[in-house]
Amino acid sequence: MKTNFKRAAFIAVLPLLIGIKGVLHNVNIPYKITSNEATLAYLKERNEIRTLTARENAVYKLLSKYNSPLKDEYKTFVSVAKDNDLDWTLLVAISGVESTFGKNVSSYTYNPFGWGQGRVFKDWKDSIEAVGAGVGNYRTKYGAQEIEEIALIYCPPTSRSWAFGVNYFKKELEDLEKEQDSLGTLPVKGESLSH
Repeated sequence: MKTNFKRAAFIAVLPLLIGIKGVLHNVNIPYKITSNEATLAYLKERNEIRTLTARENAVYKLLSKYNSPLKDEYKTFVSVAKDNDLDWTLLVAISGVESTFGKNVSSYTYNPFGWGQGRVFKDWKDSIEAVGAGVGNYRTKYGAQEIEEIALIYCPPTSRSWAFGVNYFKKELEDLEKEQDSLGTLPVKGESLSH
């Protein structure tokens, strides 16, 4: 109840915050806001935190739904996608198509992506990071950005059905993110909007 009140109060005051110059009181901000630009930058930063939380929750929820051994890597999926300038759903969706989210791989390979013709990785995180970097290179090396373009490189013989499957899981993740988003995950757990 108290958190909802703080969130509602913050949202009610939001239009005023954008126009204020000077120091904001009763809001935990690590620096003084001295212009509209700084206020917008702070709010954008807050939105980034909220969005990542919704995405991590969506990934965890999807992997749990499929009883995936990858579910503990939900943060890794999101951060590796961001680090390699990939759509945040792509790596999870690929693992869904290639191995039903890691359920159909030899346990010693840690390769839920079918990457490198059975390449063996040291653990799930290692495979996510390696494949994220590899698929990230498709953009710079081949100019591939859309799933259908990536599919032509990733698995040319079955690119149409592969892209269809990846898009299916991508949509499922986006729907879960919207569901998480509508729950209003701002402020992030452990954070406070007032002193």
